[in-house]
Amino acid sequence: MLKEGTTLGDRYLIKSVIGKGGTSVVYKALDLSAGNAVRAVKEVFGEAIVEKEMETRLMADLYQNNNSNNFIPNIIDRLRFDDIPNSLFVVMDFIDGIDMNIHVKKSNLSFKKIAEYSMDICNFVSFIHDNNKIYSDMKPDNIMVISNAGDYKNLDKSKKYSHLKFIDFGATITEGTATVAYTPEYAAPEQFKAKFEEVIPDRTTDIFNIGATIYYMVTGRRPKPVYRNNGDSPDDFVPSNERFILDDKSINIGLKRIIKKCVNDSPSLRYKSCAELFNDLKSISNHSFIKKISVSFLVSLLMIAGGISSFFYYQTLHEASYERYINNAQTASDTKRKIAYYRQALELNPGKLEGYTGIFEAYKEDLLFRKDEKEYIDKIISENSELLRENGIYEIIEFEAGKLCWYYLDYGSDSNYDNVTTRMTSAVAYFDKAQNGDALKNHDEGNYQMASIYYNIGNFYKNIQNMIREGNDSKAYKDFWDNLNDMVRFIDENEANNELILMETYNTAVSAQLSYANKFAVSGISYDEQINFFNLLKEKVNSTPVMEPFGEQSYRNAYELKNEILNMLYDTEEKIKISYNINSKGTSEVIE
Repeated sequence: MLKEGTTLGDRYLIKSVIGKGGTSVVYKALDLSAGNAVRAVKEVFGEAIVEKEMETRLMADLYQNNNSNNFIPNIIDRLRFDDIPNSLFVVMDFIDGIDMNIHVKKSNLSFKKIAEYSMDICNFVSFIHDNNKIYSDMKPDNIMVISNAGDYKNLDKSKKYSHLKFIDFGATITEGTATVAYTPEYAAPEQFKAKFEEVIPDRTTDIFNIGATIYYMVTGRRPKPVYRNNGDSPDDFVPSNERFILDDKSINIGLKRIIKKCVNDSPSLRYKSCAELFNDLKSISNHSFIKKISVSFLVSLLMIAGGISSFFYYQTLHEASYERYINNAQTASDTKRKIAYYRQALELNPGKLEGYTGIFEAYKEDLLFRKDEKEYIDKIISENSELLRENGIYEIIEFEAGKLCWYYLDYGSDSNYDNVTTRMTSAVAYFDKAQNGDALKNHDEGNYQMASIYYNIGNFYKNIQNMIREGNDSKAYKDFWDNLNDMVRFIDENEANNELILMETYNTAVSAQLSYANKFAVSGISYDEQINFFNLLKEKVNSTPVMEPFGEQSYRNAYELKNEILNMLYDTEEKIKISYNINSKGTSEVIE
C-alpha cells in the first residue's frame, strides 16, 4: 500500500486512502500535471490485474462513446512499475459523492427523487445496450450519487449530464455471452440458473436488476437472495414474490407496479426495453395518471345528475362490466371465448376468487393446462399477490393452480404426457405457498391437508434422486408411503366423479409401488400393508367406469390411462412379492 505523500510516476501525489477491498486499494490523489486536479487512483493486486485491465479498457471505450450522458468515470491512466511488482494502478476521475447504498441509508428519498434516479439508471443501461453489452450487475453499490447533483444547472462539464456515475464494469459482457457473475440479492432467476444449464442473459436481465435496485431505493431493504441454502442445487431458487415484499401501503402504487413488472421471474413478462421502462417512470413522475383521473372526474360530474358521486358511478360501472364478463364466460359454449371473458374479468378485477376458479375450470375442458396458460396464471397471481392476500384468497388460488399443474400440465408437442413426475414437481411451489397462511385452512380444511399431501409427494419426486446419490434417502420412503395412502383416500372422497383425476391418482400410486416396492419393504412397510394397498388400487381401477373417447384424441385421456395401469398391475404385484421374497409357504422375508 502506498504511503501518503508518495508521488506515483512523477505525476500523481497520493493524499489519502479512501477505500480498501480484498484485491485493491483506492487512493485520493492530486494530478500535478493538470493543475492539481483531484483523481482517484486504484491499485489492483495479483490475479485481479488481468480482469481489471479488461474492465478499464471497456470503460475507456464506453467513455468515448458516451457523448450525450456522462455516466462513466474517465480512465485517465493505467500504470505498471518494475519496483512495485504485481500491481496495476488505474487513474480515473475522482467522484465527489457516495454510493447509492449509503445514500439510501442516510436519506429519506422522496418519490420524485427515486423516479429521477431510476430514469438515470434506465438511460445508462440503455446506453450500455446500444453498445451491444449487458451490464448484468446493476445494484446500489455500483452507483455513485454526485454530491452536488441537486445544483444541476451549475455542474461542471464532467458532471453536467448525469446525477449518477456507474463505477463497476467487472460483470459487463457482450450480448449473447454466457456468464454466472451476479450479486445474489439483485440477480435475476436466469443468472442463478446459468450455474446449472446454459442460459444466456439478455437485456431483460438488466431490467430485472434495475427493478431490484429501485426496490432497494423504495424500501431501504436489500431483496432476499435469488437462492436459499448455498445455492448448490437448481431447487434452491427463490421466486420473486418471496424476494420482493411491497407491503407498505405508503409506497406509490405506480412504483409498485413498475417494480413487479421488472422483477417478474419470466423474462417475457418484464419490460422489453429500457425505453419502455423509462416511459412508465416518466409517466408516474409527471403524475399523468392523476391528470387522467382528474379529467375523468370532471367529465363524470358533468354527466351525472342529482349530485351522485363520480366515484360510486365508476365503481358501479366497473362492477357491472366485471359481472358482465363473468356472466358471458359462464354462458359461453366455446372454450376459447370462455377463457377470453374470464381473462377480461381478471384484468378488470383481479381480487375476486370467481374469476380464478372460472378460468381454471375452463383450462381443464380440453384436459390440458398449457405453458402459455401457466405463464398467464403465474403473471396475474404474482402481480396481484398483495391484493389476494388482503382479500383472504391467495392460498386458495395457489392450491387450485397447483392441482391444475398436478393433473393437467402440458409443455407442448415436444413434451411427454406420461411424465407424471414433471407435472407433480412443477406443482410443488404452488402447494408450498398454499400452506403459508390460514386462508385455505379456514376455507376448506380438507384442501389444506391435501395441499400438504400433494406438496410432500411432489417434493419426494423432486428430491429423491439427489437423496439417493447422497445416500440419505432411507428415511424418505415411510413418509412417502403414508402420503400415497392419504392421497388415494382423499381423492376417493372428493373427486369421485372425475375419472381422469381418479386414474391419475391410481396411476401415481401403482407406479410408486412398481418403482419403490423394495424401498417400502426395507422401510418397515409390511407385505400385508403393501399387497392390501395394491389390491385396493387394482379393485378401484377395474371398478371405475371410464368412457372410451370418440375419434382421435390429441390429449391424454382417462381411458388410455386406465389401460396403462392395467398393463402395469402384473409387474407391480410381482415386484412386491420379490421385495419380500415370498416363498412356497406364503411367508415373507424382506430382501435388503
